[in-house]
Amino acid sequence: MEEITFRNKREDLEAYYEYFVNTADGKQLGKKVFIARLWFNSAILALLFSLFWGGLGYLGFSIRSTVFLAFGFIFFLAIVITLALLVFRPYQFVAKQILKKNEKSLTEKDLQVLQLPRTIKITDDWLELRTLVAVHQWRWGLVDAISLTSHFIFLHVGTCHVYYIPQRDFSSIEEFREFGNRLIEVYKKKKDQPFAVGSVV
Repeated sequence: MEEITFRNKREDLEAYYEYFVNTADGKQLGKKVFIARLWFNSAILALLFSLFWGGLGYLGFSIRSTVFLAFGFIFFLAIVITLALLVFRPYQFVAKQILKKNEKSLTEKDLQVLQLPRTIKITDDWLELRTLVAVHQWRWGLVDAISLTSHFIFLHVGTCHVYYIPQRDFSSIEEFREFGNRLIEVYKKKKDQPFAVGSVV
C-alpha cells in the first residue's frame, strides 16, 4: 500500500498532546515555561517570606531563630521542587496546558478543515497530502521525523506541522503497521534528499 485516506476527529487532538509532550520539542517547551513560572512564583514566595521574616523581627524573635527559619524554608522549597521534577512530570504537564489553551483559539472553520478526509501518498521523491481544499507535496528532505505508535502514525514536517494518521482508518492493525513501516523505510532512505533540484531564480 502506497497511500491511505484517513479522517481526523477532534478527540485525536488529545492523543496528539500526549504524544507531543513526550517529544524533545514538547519537553523543551514545557521546560521553558515551567522555569519561567518557577522564577515568578519563587519571587512572590520570597517577597511574602521577607515580609513574614520582618514581622518576626518586629515581634522580637532572635536573628538566630529567623535565620534557621529561612534555611528551613529554602530546604523545604528545594524538596518540593525536586519531588515535582521526579514524580509529577511538570514539563509535560505545562506543555499540555499550553496546547489545550491554544486549542480554545481554534475557529469552527479550523475544526472543519482538521476533520476533512485526507489522503497521504508515498512516492520515491515526494510525500503528498491531499484534501478537498489543498494539495501539499514535500520532498523527503523536508520531513523531520516519522513516529509509529500503537494507534497513530505521526508525521513531522517542519517545526509547525505534525500530521497524525489514526489506526482506525486501516482495515487491520497489520495494514496500519505495514504503512507506518513503509513511511519510515522511505524516510530513512530519502531523508538526505536535496530540498530542491536545479537553481532558483
